[in-house]
Amino acid sequence: MLISCKQTKGQEKKDSIDRFEWSAAVSAPKFYPAAGTVNFGYAGAGQSTPFDPGWGDQYGSFVTGDRYKPIPEKVFIDYASATDSLPYKGTLKLPKDKILQIFKENQKDFYKTHEFSPLNTFSSYIVVGMAPGGWIRVWVRGNNDFQLKEVLKAQLPTYHDPKLNKVYGNRKDWDEKSIYWQKHGVPYEAWAENEKVYEYGIKFVTKNKKSNFYTSNVVSKDGWWTSFLAEGTAIDSLNTKNNTWRGKIPVDVSISWKDSISGRVYDNKIAMPKTFEKIFKDTYLQNNEFVNSYIYLELEKDNRHVTVFFKSKKGKIKVLRFKGSLTKNKDLFDNYPYPKDIQYFIK
Repeated sequence: MLISCKQTKGQEKKDSIDRFEWSAAVSAPKFYPAAGTVNFGYAGAGQSTPFDPGWGDQYGSFVTGDRYKPIPEKVFIDYASATDSLPYKGTLKLPKDKILQIFKENQKDFYKTHEFSPLNTFSSYIVVGMAPGGWIRVWVRGNNDFQLKEVLKAQLPTYHDPKLNKVYGNRKDWDEKSIYWQKHGVPYEAWAENEKVYEYGIKFVTKNKKSNFYTSNVVSKDGWWTSFLAEGTAIDSLNTKNNTWRGKIPVDVSISWKDSISGRVYDNKIAMPKTFEKIFKDTYLQNNEFVNSYIYLELEKDNRHVTVFFKSKKGKIKVLRFKGSLTKNKDLFDNYPYPKDIQYFIK
C-alpha cells in the first residue's frame, strides 16, 4: 500500500508537467448551423442538434476523459452542414508541438496571476470549428485568460448520406437562417481564407432624449459575432480599447432601443451594403494612438428612424437609413426582423 501511494503521487506530479487539463469543444458560424462530433482519442465532443454559436465560440456536450490528458496528435471529425445539406468526415493530424507550446506559455501566465488551488487550476479547450464546404478550424482557448489561437485550418471531403436530407429538409424550413442566407449567401471564401481583425468602434447617438439604445450585435462574413452595450463597450473586456475593440468587419448589425416613456422596445437587424467591406478596408487607418474607423448609429427624433454612418479618414459616409420595428418578444437577435422600409446610400 505504501509503495502504491508513492507511485501514485509520483505519477500525479509527472502528469502535471507532461499533461494538461483540457476539454474538447465544437463550434459553427453564426447563422450557418452544423451538427456532428469530434474525437481526439482522449476526449470528444458532439451535438446531434444543429448549432451555430458563432465562429470560434464553443458549444455542445463534452466527453472529457481523464482530468489530465496528453496533447492529442490527431482528431476525427464527422459533421453535417445545414447550409449546403452535405456531410463531411475525416481525420486530421494536429500540430502537437504548437499546441504544447501554447499550453505551457499560457499555463505559466495563468499562475502568475492566480494562486494555485485544487479549485482554481489552469484548464483549456481545444475547439473544432465546422463550416459549410467542409472547412475546419482548430483553436486553443483557456480559462478566458488568453484569447482563441488558431492551430490548424483544413478542408474535409464530403460523402454520401441518404438520410441527411430527411433530417435537414429544405432550406426554406430554417426560418431566420434562410432569410440570412438570402441576404448574405454562403461565403465559402471567408472560411477558405481567414477574415482579418481590425480595431474600430461603434457609436450610438440619439436625438430623442426619451429613448436609449439597449445593445447591438455585429456578425462578420465568416460567422464571428459579438455583442456591444449602448455605451459602445464590448462585453468581452479583453477586446476593448478606448471605446474601440478588435473585431471583424460586420456584414450584419442588430440594433435594439427602448422608449422610456411608453416602454416600447424596437429590435431590428440590418444587412450592411455589399460594398461596405471594400470601403472599410480602403479607408482603414490605425496606429497605437489613433483609430479613425467608426460606425455611427443615429436614432432620429421620431424614435423610429435610424441612420447609419461610417466615419473614416475620408470623412463621414452615409450608409443607410431604416424605419424600426416594434419587438415581438423575441429574445435572440437571430430572430430580429429585417426592416421593410430601408434606404441604402451606397450599394
